[in-house]
Amino acid sequence: MTDCELRDWAITEQIKHLQSAMKESIMFRINGSVIAKERPRMNTETGTVYMPSDYMDWKSKVAGLLSCIKLEYPKYNFPLVQANIMYIFDGKHNRKQDGDNAGGSCADALVDANILRGDHFMVVPEQCMFLNHSDKRSPSTLIVLY
Repeated sequence: MTDCELRDWAITEQIKHLQSAMKESIMFRINGSVIAKERPRMNTETGTVYMPSDYMDWKSKVAGLLSCIKLEYPKYNFPLVQANIMYIFDGKHNRKQDGDNAGGSCADALVDANILRGDHFMVVPEQCMFLNHSDKRSPSTLIVLY
């Protein structure tokens, strides 16, 4: 497959999937800024590896909120074995953080909330993200599973 054929295939597939997301999807909004996933840290005195506490606190709080989402979608069997994800970061988000790390934080919370079985390619074959930045709106993130 040539580069152009591969690009055309990917765009066509993305359009098909987004059209299906318009018909049927699981949606929920996380209010506030996303704490982007960071690299693990190491305590040099003890040799203990840990994740930064602000990230872990955010992920725990969001996972708790997301676990309630399952009640709104009783026809789905959670955790989902496979789903595509669209992240829409709306409002005044930190534009200097890496988008893939912000998406990774959301995916980790979905796994911890037992909405997704995992966040690897077998479970999440497609992800897309959009930044709809505005200094006038509070930050929030709309997550769409389709």
